[in-house]
Amino acid sequence: MLEHKDLKDLLVGLNEPQQQAVTTTEGPVLILAGPGSGKTRVITHRIAYLAQHKHVSPWRILAVTFTNKAAREMRERLEKLVGVNAAREMTIGTFHAVCVRVLRTEADSLAPIGLNKSFVILDTDDQGSLVKQAVRALNLDEKLYRPVAMQGAISRAKSAMLSPDQAAEQARKYVEEVAARVYKQYQKLLRANNSVDFDDLLMLTEQLWRRDPEILQRYQKRWHYIHVDEFQDCNLPQYKLIRLLGYGTADRHEGLGNVCVVGD
Repeated sequence: MLEHKDLKDLLVGLNEPQQQAVTTTEGPVLILAGPGSGKTRVITHRIAYLAQHKHVSPWRILAVTFTNKAAREMRERLEKLVGVNAAREMTIGTFHAVCVRVLRTEADSLAPIGLNKSFVILDTDDQGSLVKQAVRALNLDEKLYRPVAMQGAISRAKSAMLSPDQAAEQARKYVEEVAARVYKQYQKLLRANNSVDFDDLLMLTEQLWRRDPEILQRYQKRWHYIHVDEFQDCNLPQYKLIRLLGYGTADRHEGLGNVCVVGD
């Protein structure tokens, strides 16, 4: 149990709604506030409150951000609040960084789709080069079907959690049907090179957790308290990842439900 002075220090400078957000730890919590209103401070002090006052093991805490800079800032703030060692035990990172860790840990489950533990993550330039290869492999005119446009279409399809075949089924224009064909060829090239793109990291983790309840349950048991910064920026795969962790699948509701999201 924290001494009263320590708890007071943790809450100093926070207004009443912010203090309530910090000390409400069980169940879902939605924090809405405008830019510059201290949202990051609230989320870091909430995590510190869990670790120091509620005696939650730092290992049980997950905090997800959208940029590496935000993750570094959050970790630095927590190091000052709970100490370097405790902060190091927490999982703090971007959605993509957390998904990389999960996929490398569960690499055996990736074998059926042609990936192994040493899979390579392509940056935007490498993705563009591979899309260009896909366009050429299909003998398409690069002036009519610009690789950069195809790359954007592929990313939008993945953000909507559409496979190449699903993208083709939903195509309403010829250019969309062509984009779906490029998407399919692009995925073949990715797997042939034991590689993934940033969108794949989210999709593959969501698919893994949804299809294998035992793997999902391991992470639900690992992370008892989930925090998401800038929640308004979540796309569909990111939202589904948090829902799976915090709630579960349609058939198995084994998440603890302790999800705190912060947004504008």
